[in-house]
Amino acid sequence: MTSVSLDRSSLTMNTGESYQLECIIQPLSSAYANSTNWKSSDPSVATVNASGVVTAVYSGSCTITASSGDHKAVCQVVVNPLEYGFSFGRAGALYYGDSYDVGTHNFVLRLLGDGVAMDNDGMLSGEGLFVNLDVQLPLTDFKLTAGTYHMSEERGEYTFAPGQIYEESGTQYAIGTFVGQRTSEGLKVIFVKSGSFWITVTGDTYRLEAHLVGEKQEDIVLSFQGTIPVIDKTGANPPETITLNPSSVKVDFLGDIDGVGLNVFRHTITHAQDTVLQLEFYAPLSVTDKVPNGTYPFSGTNTYALVPASTNNGVLRGAWFTDVNGKKKILNGQVVVSKKDENQMFTCRLIDETGRIIDVNYIH
Repeated sequence: MTSVSLDRSSLTMNTGESYQLECIIQPLSSAYANSTNWKSSDPSVATVNASGVVTAVYSGSCTITASSGDHKAVCQVVVNPLEYGFSFGRAGALYYGDSYDVGTHNFVLRLLGDGVAMDNDGMLSGEGLFVNLDVQLPLTDFKLTAGTYHMSEERGEYTFAPGQIYEESGTQYAIGTFVGQRTSEGLKVIFVKSGSFWITVTGDTYRLEAHLVGEKQEDIVLSFQGTIPVIDKTGANPPETITLNPSSVKVDFLGDIDGVGLNVFRHTITHAQDTVLQLEFYAPLSVTDKVPNGTYPFSGTNTYALVPASTNNGVLRGAWFTDVNGKKKILNGQVVVSKKDENQMFTCRLIDETGRIIDVNYIH
């Protein structure tokens, strides 16, 4: 025997397809008949039988090797990614607070298919399909909110975590974001490694659309419409929420008062005589008439940011909330500024130093 070769050096296949590889042994001789050994480097992607028939099993790549004596030949096999589309009408969410200590609230959102149920402790039962979405939201949010969510390992606001295996005491668990199939034989999962989803809210009804990519490049499209009850897993009492109904809004242009190359606009929002919210917004030096539309978080001396609370010779600077309990610094949250007819809408969701949530919408 001088050589072994195959009729194909590569194959691209769809799941379920088969192809008969031809092994050519030189020199041709009946003595080499049935002497070929076949092997797949990853039978979970593609298998090969004793006759050289390759069958695509699942998305991925592998190598098929034909060997005879001291000679061998290989064929690289690529199985095209699978496409999945799932629609759900039931869901539930588990709220864990700032469980990762990263300044965001963690929610595990589960979309539930037929046959799968979730109890009041968040435990799943039954057999069927479900999706686990491991989501981070601002500290001001105690339920899922409208927005665009992107996958990230950093666990920042409006992100969701990739799926992975977590092992504890010799037991493996699926965590993060994944598609799960509960069966009598156990749990089968597709871990999600990238993608985005979008939530809109009308009253108590949520609509979710997602486009995700699995660890083997599976193309996963999800949709959901319905209510999302939240189970509090923190065991803590929810913080007090103060909703303001402004009676007046006073706007002052302070210019580059901080000497950082940014103009400052101060808004003084009065709810009652002893209840006042003060906000200061950073804006570009080119803007002198009004706060530009956009989202304003607390992010230092950056354009389109809220000025943090401070005092200067007894003068309150930045974000403060004053009521019968005294003057309190606003430490977290954001303000979204958007166009409202000929005016601007300011949507504020803030947290003061005592942990209270300050909710206010006003038009100017």
